[in-house]
Amino acid sequence: MPQVHLAPTSVARARLDQTGAATYSFDLRWELGELDAGTAKWLHVGSLGATLAPGAAVVRRLVAEVDCPVSYDPNCRPSLMGPDVLQQVQELVALSDVVKLSAEDAEFLHPGLPHAELAARWLALGPTLVVVTLGADGADAWTPEGHLHVDVPDGAPVVDTVGAGDAFMSGLLWSLLEDGQDVRAALHTASQVARRTCERPGADPPWSL
Repeated sequence: MPQVHLAPTSVARARLDQTGAATYSFDLRWELGELDAGTAKWLHVGSLGATLAPGAAVVRRLVAEVDCPVSYDPNCRPSLMGPDVLQQVQELVALSDVVKLSAEDAEFLHPGLPHAELAARWLALGPTLVVVTLGADGADAWTPEGHLHVDVPDGAPVVDTVGAGDAFMSGLLWSLLEDGQDVRAALHTASQVARRTCERPGADPPWSL
């Protein structure tokens, strides 16, 4: 059988502490060609692919051109992001309908700024929903109508937080797009999805709740 030689791909390494909290290191090797969202019902972008060359310009152009709702998760990696990352993040926020970030992201982007003030600034840029996840303290959300908070649902002990943020985001978007839930119900669903993901090792979100 002939050998197939594939180009190297990016690698992310996660290390867990005794509480299941993760820290990451990255070996990035990637090229991103031109993208076409086609007839997508929703476009989600985030993390390093939205702020690092060579892909950042392609992602921003795609976000600016699509004719569907856009969601964005900065998912900041401070060791890999340059000094202009705040401007890049805010440009994408301004083009998005839904934005989710963690408390750690918020502190990195706007040190010391209360989450409510950050959300007010970002809502003024254009989104209709800004969510800040707080780990074991749940999540806060802001819309033009006001503030919402959801607690983390009860469940089994936390063993692994890898993928919790992405699981929360997927649950939120599924609820808003497919299930027709309102924002508070969608936040509860997102919290449940993230909670179930943290109950088992590996980035292994649930198929159903």
